[in-house]
Amino acid sequence: AAAAPNTPGASVPKPTQAEIDAVYNKYEDSDESTLMWQLVSQNNIAELEAWLEREPIMAYLRSSDGRGPMWWAFENRNQEIVKFLMKLGVPIQDGDKSGKTPVQLLDV
Repeated sequence: AAAAPNTPGASVPKPTQAEIDAVYNKYEDSDESTLMWQLVSQNNIAELEAWLEREPIMAYLRSSDGRGPMWWAFENRNQEIVKFLMKLGVPIQDGDKSGKTPVQLLDV
């Protein structure tokens, strides 16, 4: 029998490039972006992984300043989350609204 959706171990389809682009190119503050910032800034890798297993598209969300989980992971120098997001395909070379890439946040 196939695993039911949202059960542990169930395979969630990888988002399509069109779905990724729709989320990644939309800059807005939301409950999801606030939760994402909290999980990343608090280094809550277990909860972050569980959420992104259920909803992998959320790895690509961005707040109104154009930053998302990859920027926050670099800002907090959280290598484990950076590696996890890279494995999901989240880019590290894109700029936020002011053109700063996640890597450039290490210089701050």
